[in-house]
Amino acid sequence: MGLIKDFFEKLRYGNSLKKLECDDLNKMQLNEVMEGLRAGLALSQID
Repeated sequence: MGLIKDFFEKLRYGNSLKKLECDDLNKMQLNEVMEGLRAGLALSQID
């Protein structure tokens, strides 16, 4: 179930992830970014 949830969250936050240029982040760093997005933080706060 976790993989499906991750997939849909990446779809939901895809534009935000592109704006943050998360391509070079490792999995642990990406999880931290996703936690910030889930918590409702602004992109400027995550960047």
